[in-house]
Amino acid sequence: MATENNQKKGLAHFERLDVGELYYIANRQCLEQGLALYRNFAVEGLEWDAQAQQINAQVAGSGMRVYNVSIRLEGGHIQHRCDCQEWEASRACVHVIAATAAIFLAVQGKSPGGSEMPADYAQELRKLLGYNDVGASDALEDACQEQPAELCLVEVREYGVLDFQVDGAVPIDFLREMGINISGDYGFSVAKEFTLNTGTVDFAEFIVCAENRGIRLTVQIEGETCALKFRKTPCGVQFVYDFAEDSVWRSISVLNSQSKPLSCYALIERSPYVILVDGTVRKVKKVDGMVIGQLGPLEHATDPESFNEAAHQHLYQGTKPAK
Repeated sequence: MATENNQKKGLAHFERLDVGELYYIANRQCLEQGLALYRNFAVEGLEWDAQAQQINAQVAGSGMRVYNVSIRLEGGHIQHRCDCQEWEASRACVHVIAATAAIFLAVQGKSPGGSEMPADYAQELRKLLGYNDVGASDALEDACQEQPAELCLVEVREYGVLDFQVDGAVPIDFLREMGINISGDYGFSVAKEFTLNTGTVDFAEFIVCAENRGIRLTVQIEGETCALKFRKTPCGVQFVYDFAEDSVWRSISVLNSQSKPLSCYALIERSPYVILVDGTVRKVKKVDGMVIGQLGPLEHATDPESFNEAAHQHLYQGTKPAK
């Protein structure tokens, strides 16, 4: 048990390392060639050197030769070495790229470059590093047997992209049924985050299906967490304009069925849905044939000349206001 704890303690920095660090090692050509080696299973061995605090790798190269690579971390950045001539000449090589990619696969369950690798290969690399969570137990199954799932919406991004974090069990089957991919599914590491693209997955359907499965949905709004729920009653839209100094401010006001304004947290681009400050998701009626997610941000400033030109076009030429 003490040995296992020491292994995990020494590898903890690698477990938290950003995959993006891989792309700072070498130029694009070297990177692509190194990832090709990795995809061809050139990394034949990984070993954690607790004394040197580094991972040693054996990478098969050309001419049946095996190269020795060492990877360690300093200040959160990758430091490396290889015994090939390429590394001696340029302090970077394809073998280092391949070894680093294999380390991310083994330690974090993430395959750089978006390449799918066999689960048994990933587990074998992880086993070589001294992890004991492969073989006898299936961590993917364990992850699904944890406490009930809670999916928390943490960020609403451009183009209708929503970022979620998972607390508790990862509802793998549900997410796959909804067409959502989970990275790191290699039998020992299951991602605790995922992205929902409302352009391909209907947000309201996602919420309703989750509730039917007993999956709790929440959203973070201004540092507070509240329940995320869908209400079928549609909303209306009203444009409010305010003239201040040399600017014209346009804001979008969301209205309930009694034409009273609702406090809106975010609109979801390219979709008909808004999220209110109480965590309620509502569908908004179309305006001039467009959904609310196509009308621009909740607040937008423009200069008077542009505003007047847009208003003239809208009134006399039937065109839509500028966004």
